[in-house]
Amino acid sequence: MIPRAVHRATLYTLYRAMVYCRNFSSNPEANMAVVYELMNALHEVPMILDRWGTYDNDVEKLRWYFRCFRHQQWEDEESFDKPPDLVRVFDDKLAEFENNLPRRGNGL
Repeated sequence: MIPRAVHRATLYTLYRAMVYCRNFSSNPEANMAVVYELMNALHEVPMILDRWGTYDNDVEKLRWYFRCFRHQQWEDEESFDKPPDLVRVFDDKLAEFENNLPRRGNGL
């Protein structure tokens, strides 16, 4: 069974990625290569959670997929906000949830 802190940190990371994608793609002239790379990085994440504990479905595999979105490459693209470093988002939230730090913002 997936640890609750990992589950919550993963959902929060997906949330941040989706908000960025929504905001970025609202521009009709947005570079769809950014959206493609982000979706390519995230497409397997739900199945990793579903298959948790089998084969290599673990925290390192999540990080590997989050790392596939090369946020630095897209920092010069026109957007409301900077592309998220998904590994950092995940690791920060994982540490917060593992240490039972107070919830912030949206309560995830």
